Amino acid sequence: MTASFQISAQQADEIYQLALQRPPNKSVFQLFKKVQKAIQSRNKKMQIYSWTVEALQRQYERRLCEDRLLVERHKTQVTKLTQDKLQLEKDIHDYTKQIQAQNPHLQTARDDAHTCQTKLQHRQRQYHRYTKIPLVGYSYKRKYLRAQKKTQEADSRVAAQRLVIDRLKEKRMAAAQRIRQELKEQAQLVVDMDGIRSRMADAQALGMTWKEGLIFWTDCMAPLCLAMDQKVVALQHLLRKRKDGNGDDGDSDGDGDGGIYQQEVMSVLKSFRSMCLNFEKMETYGDDRKWRLDDLDFDCAKCMQSVYHDTPLPDKTRPADILCSSCYQDSRTTMIIKKKLGFRQSPSPSPSPSSSTSSSFSSLYSSFSPLVTPSSSRQSSIAIDTSCPTSHSIQYPAYSPPHHIDHPLKT
Repeated sequence: MTASFQISAQQADEIYQLALQRPPNKSVFQLFKKVQKAIQSRNKKMQIYSWTVEALQRQYERRLCEDRLLVERHKTQVTKLTQDKLQLEKDIHDYTKQIQAQNPHLQTARDDAHTCQTKLQHRQRQYHRYTKIPLVGYSYKRKYLRAQKKTQEADSRVAAQRLVIDRLKEKRMAAAQRIRQELKEQAQLVVDMDGIRSRMADAQALGMTWKEGLIFWTDCMAPLCLAMDQKVVALQHLLRKRKDGNGDDGDSDGDGDGGIYQQEVMSVLKSFRSMCLNFEKMETYGDDRKWRLDDLDFDCAKCMQSVYHDTPLPDKTRPADILCSSCYQDSRTTMIIKKKLGFRQSPSPSPSPSSSTSSSFSSLYSSFSPLVTPSSSRQSSIAIDTSCPTSHSIQYPAYSPPHHIDHPLKT
């Protein structure tokens, strides 16, 4: 099946053998179509990967900004709590000094109250003893009442002094309780900041991983796909030209037009076979790396929900947006139904990030000089660039990716 066709060394050898037959076997053109479809499939995967990575990078960059602001807010709260703690400790020290200063006054008031109480008891005994004596009893009654009043005043002073000290102790206790509460809040903020920093580090690590994957696919694999597609076009043109008789080599031993065409075919076939080997190795290397976009946390652009441990998929109408699996399936089903019913859904203009992605691919492909492709009439006047890119001209396998990516072809 075409869907299961994989560009490999075995397929390259089969194409090599079929292309050298005279006339060229028809199967070789079918294999060329399969190769082109495989290249188109890989280009589509790379484009989807690029869209998805850019959308994820925007989301994760926004999350990083939010986390940085949250960390700064937590730092401010920790600083404020530290200052409050210092102020509360100072207040506790002041309350303790005030309590210590009030203790002598309380002791003095207690002594006065004790003296008044003793005198009251003495006056009470005198009053009960002389109460029946007319003049003397009246005099001791006044002394008893005066002693009773002084005792009440002394007790009031003791109570007032104790109330002052008790209020100071309550304030000191409340300050100590607040310090304990703020220490708990500060410890929780520190734990939260550590968690946020860990989350930021994971997000940055994911961003670097995606960046490496994007560099690999766009800077290493995309030029190889373009060069291989050009080789296929060149081989098809050469083989069709020889099949039509324009390049019949006859019995000549390398002399004449037939020998020239045979040399051209051999040269392009060798270069194409080398590219197929590189393609297989590069594709295996890229698929085995940890650049896969699955089991991720992201925000779905359709249901506006935070999705966890899912595979993001770009929206077909808005490639700059990513959807969860269920929303993507619903969107795809809706598009299929509309297409069957005859509705045409014009794709919405992609935002600037998507445009930048497309332009990056366009600039990448335009950086290579395309071969002159044959027209439908196969006119013999078309000049074929036999110096089409080989594995040496596109720097493969000597092509080295960025320094932070281990190239699979280095031996």
